[in-house]
Amino acid sequence: MCVLFPPDIKSNDFLTYLDQVTSFMDLRPADMFVFVGDFNLNEFDWYQDGSDSDLKPSVLSEDPYTDFTDFCAYNSMFQFNGVRNHNGKVLDLVLSNVNSISVHRSDLPYVRKIVTTGDQHQM
Repeated sequence: MCVLFPPDIKSNDFLTYLDQVTSFMDLRPADMFVFVGDFNLNEFDWYQDGSDSDLKPSVLSEDPYTDFTDFCAYNSMFQFNGVRNHNGKVLDLVLSNVNSISVHRSDLPYVRKIVTTGDQHQM
């Protein structure tokens, strides 16, 4: 499932989404799930703990961060993306209840740079 939360999402809306996904997952306990996208949880600092392939978040005791860590714990979801941007932040998350996923940085750009000249955009 692809996910994109706007930076200004209300904590209640975020929690409602997590609750609805949890209800859906509870109906399918044997299924495998993968969530990829921008949860806009920019305050988390992701780090590897031991030899596990998943990453753990820094602990933040405020919503929506506590809601997110509770969601992951309840649903046995792990976060696998450790690729950092130029500011050293992990922006997009790869969550799964399957503990055998790996994420790697590509050497190839996904989107060509856009060159702007005046009012025109060129690729």
